[in-house]
Amino acid sequence: HGIHEGLFKAKFGNMMNFAIMYENGGRWGETDKDDLLTNLMPFWIDNYFKRENYLKIDNKPVLFICGKPGFDGYFSSAQEQIEALDACREMLRREGLDGMLIGACIWDYNNADTEAYLDIERRGYDFSFSYNAGYAPDAPFPSDEEIINGQCSMLKKRLSVNPKSHIPLASCFRDATPRTTEAWNRLGFNFADETPYHLSPNGFRQTLLRMNEIVDELPNDSLAKKIFMLDNWNEWDEGHYISPCHEHGFKYLQAVREELTYRNNLPDYRSPADLGLIPDTSWHEPDLSEICKRKREKH
Repeated sequence: HGIHEGLFKAKFGNMMNFAIMYENGGRWGETDKDDLLTNLMPFWIDNYFKRENYLKIDNKPVLFICGKPGFDGYFSSAQEQIEALDACREMLRREGLDGMLIGACIWDYNNADTEAYLDIERRGYDFSFSYNAGYAPDAPFPSDEEIINGQCSMLKKRLSVNPKSHIPLASCFRDATPRTTEAWNRLGFNFADETPYHLSPNGFRQTLLRMNEIVDELPNDSLAKKIFMLDNWNEWDEGHYISPCHEHGFKYLQAVREELTYRNNLPDYRSPADLGLIPDTSWHEPDLSEICKRKREKH
């Protein structure tokens, strides 16, 4: 609904490229070869892939799939999945495009599981991407330097499996404190086991610079040269977001813009508070040092 009711009706929506990520899993959606080709692909083609502002690389729409690469076991074999994905590409060729690029999500937060990456290739995917940067600190709230080194080390490990088909991803936070509730536990999640970290805006900027240097050393035909992912726009309750907020203003977006894009204008980085649009003057920036102290004591 956000795409159809928001982006497609927005005044400047056609100036923004977009792509979809299909979350395949028991809680959100499940598919098999017949459903993929009969239902999902025709809907995606009609509504998304043929739009001028859909993300395409070499005239190939890019599709991200979040979930187990095997589509949670709904394909009888890796070969059947290869055939299904090839059939998807052929459907787009009949529409005048040059096929499609299909990526699968890697969930190995704390290591680079070579077998998982190879399984993605064996199942016919074009590339892999990660849900977050994969850095898991030993203790809560480490220094910027530790976080930067950890994220870059994980990226190098992942690229070492196949430097041409894994794309980089940078994270600014990981703090799922809002999800450490009994309700989430009943759903089978235990976010309390995760170790939180917060990367400062300048630390995030340094992460982008370091990762860009890693990508610069890759072969020219690496997909990482064309896609760089960011984690995450507004995942507030999992603690990873770059969206403007009271705590940091536009600083994370400013780092992205100044380190990853060519620019010829200067946006207005003032917050609503800076413009006097927040009448409640009692709402001040939170004391993060005290919050972090309490979390360290809890851990």
